[in-house]
Amino acid sequence: MRAGRFLIAIVIGMSTLFIVAEGIEFVAVQMAAPRWTTEPHEYFAIRNRPGMLVLKFGYQLAATILAGYVGALVAGHPFERTVGLTTGMVQSGMFVVALLTPELRHNAPDWVWLALMPLTIFGFLTGARVRAMSSIQGRR
Repeated sequence: MRAGRFLIAIVIGMSTLFIVAEGIEFVAVQMAAPRWTTEPHEYFAIRNRPGMLVLKFGYQLAATILAGYVGALVAGHPFERTVGLTTGMVQSGMFVVALLTPELRHNAPDWVWLALMPLTIFGFLTGARVRAMSSIQGRR
């Protein structure tokens, strides 16, 4: 039962990150684009502008904190921090896959993929820690 809940927490945490971060990114790119665009080359050219990348790091951090909190909420005590670390590592592993896959690697500069790894782990751990601390406070 606990293993299933742990896996569900990881999936829900990853899904939360995807929905929030990709949703914000899509809206931001469309607002910066001269016209509506879904063509990948044009989309990533806009998304990889310096100002947009700064924005990306901000919303990525906020989304991972939220996703870490949600995943930890689903995992429950005593697995909040473990699910935060595991989910952060899984997402960072996906960034490594993106770096190693030529079709995905060109969607962002290499340094962006590398910088997102520790940022993502930090965000998931922070969100999970906030949930764990609020869980402890609630049991007092």
